[in-house]
Amino acid sequence: MFKKFTAVLLILLVSQGVTMNSQNKSKEKTKQSHTFIVLHTSGNVRNAQTIFIGEIDTTGPVEAIEKFLPDYSKNWVVHTDSKTEFYARVESPSSFVTDIVNNYSAQKGHLLRNNKKELFFLVEFISQENFFSEKIVHKSEKIWGTNAEAVLKKQLKGKYQKWPLSLYNQFYAEAIRPISPENITKEFIRVSVIYELD
Repeated sequence: MFKKFTAVLLILLVSQGVTMNSQNKSKEKTKQSHTFIVLHTSGNVRNAQTIFIGEIDTTGPVEAIEKFLPDYSKNWVVHTDSKTEFYARVESPSSFVTDIVNNYSAQKGHLLRNNKKELFFLVEFISQENFFSEKIVHKSEKIWGTNAEAVLKKQLKGKYQKWPLSLYNQFYAEAIRPISPENITKEFIRVSVIYELD
């Protein structure tokens, strides 16, 4: 009688294990890839700057961020309170104890492209009295282009011709007016890629 009970119990456990295993495999199969955009935000709390880092197809936002995180970020923290299926943020531990912001975030979205495979960029002419003051946008326009550098170079004419160019990546670039004792106001042209959230 005991042997029969043991045999039945084993059969039930094995069948349950097979069912659970098949359910897990089924979940893995149904886990689909989505397109995520990844952003890097850094700087002072008042004037933190967000730069587009990349677009990637993967299964989740944390996986998307991990593709772009620098090597020194192994001890960075995932914000579980704001994490969802399509959004996540990974923060530097120093951000919790200082007024310096440094994080990478990912959310479901995509870049805009035309028939020529060009990207859509926002061009802004900006001034800022000092590091802590608010940035003032004097003029802006949206332009199709191959990358941020190419779009920015088209703007460097006339009085902007000698402004030094700072290229962050193919999605973001700036040209800054050299500061002089007569005029310490920061003036710059900012070119940043435009994306849409899904």
